[in-house]
Amino acid sequence: MARQDVANHQIRTFRFPLIEDTISFQRAYFNRKLQEGKIRPEESQKWYREARNNHQKCQPSIQQSLKFEPLGALIHGILRECTRQEKITDPPDTLTYDRLRMERLQEDVQDIIYLHICVHVFKGFIHQHFSDRELPPGAYKTLQWRIITIVENDNSGSRSESWRVQIEAVAMEITRAAYVECGLKHYTILDDDFESTTRYLRRAFAPESYGILANKLHTKLEQMTFTHASIFQERSPLQISEAQKHWQQSRLDKNPWQADAEDVARRVAHIAVLHWNVWAELVYLGGEGEDIVAGEATVQDENGSKEDSVFSRV
Repeated sequence: MARQDVANHQIRTFRFPLIEDTISFQRAYFNRKLQEGKIRPEESQKWYREARNNHQKCQPSIQQSLKFEPLGALIHGILRECTRQEKITDPPDTLTYDRLRMERLQEDVQDIIYLHICVHVFKGFIHQHFSDRELPPGAYKTLQWRIITIVENDNSGSRSESWRVQIEAVAMEITRAAYVECGLKHYTILDDDFESTTRYLRRAFAPESYGILANKLHTKLEQMTFTHASIFQERSPLQISEAQKHWQQSRLDKNPWQADAEDVARRVAHIAVLHWNVWAELVYLGGEGEDIVAGEATVQDENGSKEDSVFSRV
């Protein structure tokens, strides 16, 4: 037990300097990997150019400064990966090291979209069969919790696959919940009701319908992420980490089991700001890095000299 106490004490002692040194350490480490040819920048540069082109096409609807635009393009690209229905399989080399975090974000995004569909079907079923009626907010929370429990108990290869595999169980739960909320909890669920709910879910879970909702959520998440990223870029890695820690602790008092857009946006902003500080000048910006990233803060380069960078404080 004494050894464990010592180890825990050392972890607590070194946690802060390790987090604070994240950017400079990773930048030096990955620079060596690039020099040794172990990381290929071409595919990552291509991915970023595509993300930036797509971002600039939709930029007029999003308020941001010119200095923020390069980071905004990275956020756009990361969110595009996380809002896909299919599993993330081949990210560029620069994002390989954030892949696990992105996969978890993708699962949460998928839960948000699929649960939105389920609530919509639930409301539609009640409206069609039992006319309009106000349901208590707890009814929706209980339904979503029961559905998530069904999906999480599935062992398929991806979250989206779990939703599709469990579609009949989800349809049964929606139909059952509608019966209960309308005072029919002792009635046997009719085959026609169950089958119609299942058919509706299959159509809504199809790539075309899912894609429409994913695009809408992408736009919403992008604006929310920009807000958090603009704050995070003024903070150090340790300050961001502590802010995120407090945020997660506050969520424990609400619904820690249920994904929400605010939490996703904060986590994407966290990833993007740190990622940008590591990879912007190494890979993404190439020769234009000095013009775009030049700015307010100062960082220590590998030779110990000072250089300006608007994002260097994170």
